[in-house]
Amino acid sequence: MAVNLFAYWGSRGPYGEIRRILLALTDLAPADSIARARLLLMSAAAASTLNDFDACAKLSEESRQVSAKIKDIESAAWALSISALPLWMSGDTQAAAERMEAALSLARPMGIEPAELNALSMLCGILASAGDVNRALEAGEQGLAISQERGEL
Repeated sequence: MAVNLFAYWGSRGPYGEIRRILLALTDLAPADSIARARLLLMSAAAASTLNDFDACAKLSEESRQVSAKIKDIESAAWALSISALPLWMSGDTQAAAERMEAALSLARPMGIEPAELNALSMLCGILASAGDVNRALEAGEQGLAISQERGEL
């Protein structure tokens, strides 16, 4: 039986502890609040770090639903980005790319550059892994242009 040692250690080490704290805080947050949406989002990211993609999918979807209900566009964009990870890791690059493009469609018009850069970076990786090199290069170039405009390289 193969064991992911990082995930095994992480679930019992600092990453697992952080995830447990985030989930406990999520339970304390009001049901339809920015705090709950963002804590769910951070919990989903922690789950993906531990390669727990089932939890990542569930938590990011719940974050997206709360974000949509309270109209928190930034959290919704990030939730869509994180929800693409389980799809990508399962090999469904088309669905993962669609999620990333949906995240871009929220982040770009709202000027949420960190979420846009993240989505472009992940989209570049997803498209490259799917063999769509031209679109991957296009996404990478868009991300690079934004970074250059911000003075970041």
